[in-house]
Amino acid sequence: MDTNLEGFIDFLEERNLVEFDIDGNEDRQFTNRLKLQKYVLLAKHLGMPFRYRYGMYLYGPYSSALAADYYALARDSGQDSRFSAAIPDGFKKDDFLKAVRNDPKWLEIAATIIDRNEHTGERTALMEKVCRIKSGFDGEFIAGVLDDLEEHGLVSVRA
Repeated sequence: MDTNLEGFIDFLEERNLVEFDIDGNEDRQFTNRLKLQKYVLLAKHLGMPFRYRYGMYLYGPYSSALAADYYALARDSGQDSRFSAAIPDGFKKDDFLKAVRNDPKWLEIAATIIDRNEHTGERTALMEKVCRIKSGFDGEFIAGVLDDLEEHGLVSVRA
């Protein structure tokens, strides 16, 4: 269990970015789990010392270890979803909040871009890879997410 997860979930809930709820509406549960997966990946790139490894799945990068920790927390905490864990000092909270969107589609593309950017640093090649992986998304939308990530220093690509 990554001990940073509890504090991070509190951080997200306090800002209405996710709802830690495994007993509610199934669609809402799925959306919250998807968003948490992507928020954790993005936070990792802004100083949050998560150790989760990701693989590419249908909705972008996915960590089965993170999913297991999420369900373990839900099981162990019961209805009380407030945790007492603190956020580490190295996490750039303000940068995170400025960079991310509370939009599952934006998060899916952002996480995919960050994941694929580790394999290429050239903008055109990165766009081609992400557009191929995420063929159901408009290229302009993907380019806009890439622009957002560049603006906030989450990716750096060559023209």
